[in-house]
Amino acid sequence: GDFDFAWNGNGLDGQALPAGDYRFEVLATQGNGEAKQIGTSLSANVDSVTLGNNGTITLNVAGVGPVSMSSVKEIL
Repeated sequence: GDFDFAWNGNGLDGQALPAGDYRFEVLATQGNGEAKQIGTSLSANVDSVTLGNNGTITLNVAGVGPVSMSSVKEIL
């Protein structure tokens, strides 16, 4: 199911990390204890929308870049 989380910008040692691009991944264990990477999603603001000549819609997402409308799972 869904699990919300927030990151405070600190590293494992509790110290603030420098500004930059970061990524996140989720590993889950079940039964035998073997870790498996599972899918993630991220919420972000849309700065603008681009309509392509072929009818495609691209969202220009803050801090992420261009994202295809077909990748969107929820609009709030």
